[in-house]
Amino acid sequence: MKKLIIHASNVHEGGGRTLLLPLLKKAKDRYSVTAFLDKRLSVSEDTIEGINKVFVKPTLLSRLIVEYKLYKLANKNDTVLCFGSLPPVFKLKSKVALYIQNRYLVNNKSLEGLPIKSRIRIYLVRAWLKIFNRNADRIIVQTNGMKQLVAETLKRDADIIPFFDSHAEDAGKTGYLDCEKKYDFIYVASGEAQKNHINLIRAWQLLADEKIFPSLCLTVSKENYSSLNSYIEKSCEDHKLNIDNLGELKQNEVDILYECSDALIYPSTVESFGLPLIEAKHKELPIIASELDYVRDIVEPNETFDPESPMSIARAIKRYSRIEQKNIKTLTCEEFVTKLNEPS
Repeated sequence: MKKLIIHASNVHEGGGRTLLLPLLKKAKDRYSVTAFLDKRLSVSEDTIEGINKVFVKPTLLSRLIVEYKLYKLANKNDTVLCFGSLPPVFKLKSKVALYIQNRYLVNNKSLEGLPIKSRIRIYLVRAWLKIFNRNADRIIVQTNGMKQLVAETLKRDADIIPFFDSHAEDAGKTGYLDCEKKYDFIYVASGEAQKNHINLIRAWQLLADEKIFPSLCLTVSKENYSSLNSYIEKSCEDHKLNIDNLGELKQNEVDILYECSDALIYPSTVESFGLPLIEAKHKELPIIASELDYVRDIVEPNETFDPESPMSIARAIKRYSRIEQKNIKTLTCEEFVTKLNEPS
């Protein structure tokens, strides 16, 4: 049986985890699998049974040690899949496929708005990718937009091979989510700056000013994003917004949430794939999303908006909800002159 080495020592949450778990489960049916995994990764024994696994601490020293172990382990007839968007430090004897999932790494736009620690980390990782990307024989991405960015920043071609599988890892886990309440909109996302929750909440405030109160469900971790949660809670209190934040959910709870909701709203400004868009598509859920390339790479949204404009988001909600938009009337010159003499 051929050997596959999956190098995913920096993947432990979000879309990366969602894709990695079924990949591990399926790969072991066709390959002898060795997997370098992040020690923080929550994974069942069933998923990694039969896999030679090495759990890696999230420290720079541990990551560098793993690079050396990978160099010693990979042989000529093996295949190495670097699943965490980073190529190996050493040139390996085996075939190496680099799966780039992080748009920030191949996008040279400003990182303004991100926490300083995040910006430093991304700059360092960008440098790693640029210096060592030639140690990968091929690059794999998920969308046309990512392929273009790889060509622009790394001067290399990339194969577009997106994949999505059911979330068997979490299927047996328990977790109660009241499905009696029907949400008008859901936004399945963590609380990073690029997820754009602030503009989404401001759009809900504008709607409230017009006495429009659609229900919205969020999935922002209350422990990891306390300042954002405080902003959400204060906005709900001050503007009487109809918003619930259920916190971070297991995948089976997210699947139930889709069933409890009328539409997905997705205002994220930066995505390499946008996995909730794929999930909503599979659930045949209407999608209202940013008018950006990453969205149209994978779905045809029902409505779109400018994610930088709360007004644009609010108007898209009204269009989707068939709520009449009161546009400003343009006057003639004569009418304007007449208005000058009217009291304000």
